[in-house]
Amino acid sequence: FGRIDIVIINAGSAIIFEKPYLKLSLPEIASQMREQYEEFAVHTTLLSLAAAKQMAPLYKDIRVGRNGHLDDSGNIIVNLGSVVFQPIRDDLLAYGAAKRAAVHIVMSMAGVLSQYNIRVNGIAPGYADTERPAKFYRRMPQIRADITKHNILRPVFQHPNSVMLAILYILQDHYLTGEFIRLDGGWHMHFDNYFNKRTVDNN
Repeated sequence: FGRIDIVIINAGSAIIFEKPYLKLSLPEIASQMREQYEEFAVHTTLLSLAAAKQMAPLYKDIRVGRNGHLDDSGNIIVNLGSVVFQPIRDDLLAYGAAKRAAVHIVMSMAGVLSQYNIRVNGIAPGYADTERPAKFYRRMPQIRADITKHNILRPVFQHPNSVMLAILYILQDHYLTGEFIRLDGGWHMHFDNYFNKRTVDNN
């Protein structure tokens, strides 16, 4: 392949704990923790560094142009994380911990790679309106109900295009690095609404 200008890291799936922690064996928990860290922490680090090795020679000497930005539109690594890196969910112990590690990796990489004019940012999407999650929520309606309760925007489940718009913003703003943008419809605020009831559709 040719030169690398933009890298988007977006792969992996969550391991869900569908029984209480104390009913899980220690080897079972250890295995699932290792699997999720391998997928979201180790692979994120290795992919970022592999890309940076290719990108650094291209970007380390570029200069700021007349428009106040670097004279190139690339030099960016974007990691897609998850909203569950901060709020606690009892069924996503391994996944949430690994995604939290990915946030630290993004910030560390941004600091280290800035000397080569490489920016590193992340996006923490919320609950998506895609086929795989829909199957899970049909099986676990109580989780869907909780998400519906705490998302302050409607529709509750985001369209994947909203993630693409956030990526386009990150690509275009050359002054943004080391950031993890929450894109979750306000779910992370867990806003409890007692006296100002909404009349909008909850679907």
